[in-house]
Amino acid sequence: MTFAESLKKLRHDNSLTQNELAEKLYISRQSISKWELNKSYPDIDKLILLSKIFDISIDELLGQDKLLRKDIIMKSTLYRKSISILESVKYLV
Repeated sequence: MTFAESLKKLRHDNSLTQNELAEKLYISRQSISKWELNKSYPDIDKLILLSKIFDISIDELLGQDKLLRKDIIMKSTLYRKSISILESVKYLV
């Protein structure tokens, strides 16, 4: 099951509309729609909130979605590199 399928099923199982879930995440309904149509992926912070809302692990939420897993790894790698660069610059100033 992909992330999109998993999210849609969880939302339906919890009797939430796209709008209600969007309000819980402080985002637009269109973002939820794009996620469920596999047109885009949530940021890491939204994945954490989703796992809390549905009381499941992020791993369960992601399912077999290899593209999303790769995206998360790339973003976390870029984040760590950014922090490292910022730390380096801090010492130069």
